[in-house]
Amino acid sequence: MRELVKSLIAAGITMGLADRQKFVSQVSELITRYQNDPAEGDKWAERIVSYLEQTKSNINLENAIRAAIEGTYAPDKKDINTLTEAIEGLTRQMKQSDKSADQQ
Repeated sequence: MRELVKSLIAAGITMGLADRQKFVSQVSELITRYQNDPAEGDKWAERIVSYLEQTKSNINLENAIRAAIEGTYAPDKKDINTLTEAIEGLTRQMKQSDKSADQQ
């Protein structure tokens, strides 16, 4: 249990909790509860681990989305102009092809 509490404290601090004093107070309360009633302490520890696992999943998802967005190639104005010219050229060719097919 001691290692779990250490891990929880480290994870909480790492996640940059806004109100550190409140966090420390709540962890102290959890440790006191564990000392007085180990079964209740284990329940709270399980809840905290579950919460931290969900938080970790959310952080991993957020990081994956951020990495995907940052790694995405965004075309610049030159690329867009080149693509526009290519589409216009293909459109002209298709119109000429349609006229040729209609005349035959």
